[in-house]
Amino acid sequence: MVNFFPELYPDELLYSGIARYHVRVGNLDAKSTLRDLYDKDTITAVVEMTSNLDTLINNLPTVIYTADEIIRNHTMYPYFAAFIPKDRADRLYQLIKGNNGSKIYNELGLSNKILKLNNFLRFCPECYREDIDKYGETYWHRIHQVAGVDYCTFHKCRLLDSKISVRNKNRQEYIHAHLEIRKYDIEEMEREQKCSLFSNNENILEKFIVVAQNVKYLMDSNIRHQELNYFREIYLNKLIDLGLANRKKIFQDIILLKFKAYWGEEFLNSINCNFDIEKSSNWVTTITRKHRKGFHPIQHILFINFLGLDIKAVFEEEINAPRKTNVISIKTDEEKSTYRSKWDKLMKAFPDESKTQIRKRDRSTYTWLYKYDNEWLKKNSPTKKVGSRKEQLIDWNKRDEEILILVKKAINEIKMSSDKPERITITLIAKKIKKETMLQKHMERLPKTKAFLNYNIESLEEFQLRRVKWAIRELDNTNAIYSKWDVLNKAGLRNILIYEKYLNEKNI
Repeated sequence: MVNFFPELYPDELLYSGIARYHVRVGNLDAKSTLRDLYDKDTITAVVEMTSNLDTLINNLPTVIYTADEIIRNHTMYPYFAAFIPKDRADRLYQLIKGNNGSKIYNELGLSNKILKLNNFLRFCPECYREDIDKYGETYWHRIHQVAGVDYCTFHKCRLLDSKISVRNKNRQEYIHAHLEIRKYDIEEMEREQKCSLFSNNENILEKFIVVAQNVKYLMDSNIRHQELNYFREIYLNKLIDLGLANRKKIFQDIILLKFKAYWGEEFLNSINCNFDIEKSSNWVTTITRKHRKGFHPIQHILFINFLGLDIKAVFEEEINAPRKTNVISIKTDEEKSTYRSKWDKLMKAFPDESKTQIRKRDRSTYTWLYKYDNEWLKKNSPTKKVGSRKEQLIDWNKRDEEILILVKKAINEIKMSSDKPERITITLIAKKIKKETMLQKHMERLPKTKAFLNYNIESLEEFQLRRVKWAIRELDNTNAIYSKWDVLNKAGLRNILIYEKYLNEKNI
C-alpha cells in the first residue's frame, strides 16, 4: 500500500493522476510506479480505460476512492458504454476492475475501423490557463481525449495536439500534463490553429460544439443501459414522424442524402464518419436496421442530432419507441376513454397543429395511445396538410410580431445577464426562443424580426468588448486591485488591442 496518491481533479483521466503520482513521489522509472500501484510492472499505460483497478484501489490509502468513482468519473467507460446493453456494460465494468484488460475493447463490439482514437493527447489552451490559476498545474482532461471532440465545451476553442502519442512507444510511461505542456509555445500553436481549415467556418464550428456537448452529457451522466435495439426503435419512430419511413419501408436513399446535407462532407470527413452512399453496408443505413453489431457513440450522436432528437430525452424520457414483448397488455375501456378524451381535448385546443406538435404537448398521452390504442390514434390525429394550404392558414404578420417580442426579450436577457457573456447570434437567439426551424426556413416572411436581429447580432469585436466590460464589473465586485491582464484573463481573451479599444471608448 502507498501512503500517498494525489486527489484527482474534475474530469481528470486516471492516466493523468498516475502521471502526477509518479512525479510527486520521485520515482526514477515507470516500472517503479507500476509496482507501487499495481504490484507488478507489466501494466500498459492506457489513456481511455485501464484494467486492474481493484488492485490499484487496494493499494491506495484507505477510503480515498472506490472503483466505481474512478470508473465513472476518471475513465471513458460512461462514454463507450452508453449505447451498449446492460449485460455487456456490466462485463466491461468488471474487465476494468479485473486483470483481463486485453478483452476490454472486444466487449464494446466495435471493429478497429470504427474505433478510431486520437493520435496525440490533447489540451485546451484556456483550460490550461484556468487550471494553473485554480490548481497551480494542469492535467489531462478526459473529454479532450475523445475522438471527434475537437473543441472545448466550456471555452468553444479548438483543442491543441500535444507531442505525446496516445499509443506511446514506451507503453508503460505516464506523461505529466503540466510538465509537458509548459514546454510549448502555446500562443504560436494557437496562431497556427487559427489558420486551420475550420477556423472561420461558423457552421462547422457549431457542429463540433454540438458533438462535444453531447459527449459531455454521456460522460457526466449515469446512463440507464438499454437493450441493443432500443435506439433503433427510437430512430425508426422518428423517421416515420419525419416521413422518411413507414412501417414497411425505410427510405434509405432520401435519408442518406439528407444526412449528408445536414452534417456536410467536410465535417463528416473531419471526424472520420463519412460514408459511401452507393454501399448498402454504410453505417447510416445499418444503424436503422436491426442492430446486430455495435455502433460508435459518435455515430449515434450524429444520427440522434440529424433526427432532431435531444440526447438527454433519448436516455431519460419515455420516447415513442415501442417495446417488443411477449406479454399482451390488456387495457380497460375506462383507461382508453380517459386517454382518448385527453387527446381529443388537445386536438380541439390546437386545431392548426400537426400530430408531431400535439404529441410534444403531452408525450405520456401520445405514448399510451400509440402502444395500446394505435388504430384509434391513427384515425383521430391531424392529417398531413399540403404545404401551400398550411402556409395560407398562417398569419405571417401576426407571427412576425409574436416572434419579434420573443427575440427582443431573449436579447435583453442576454445583455442583462450577470453570467459570462454569450455571443448574440441568430443561431443562439433561435435556440433561446425555441424557434430554430422557423428562423431558419421562414426568415424572409418575418421582416420585422429579421431587421431587429440584423441590427442586434454581434460582430466578434463587439462580443469581445462586451466580455471585457463584464470582466471589469466582476472584478470591481471583488474590491481587489487588478491589472489589464486580470481583465483579459477573466474575459477569456488574449488580444490586448480589445482592452485598449475599451479604454479609448471610455476616454481613459
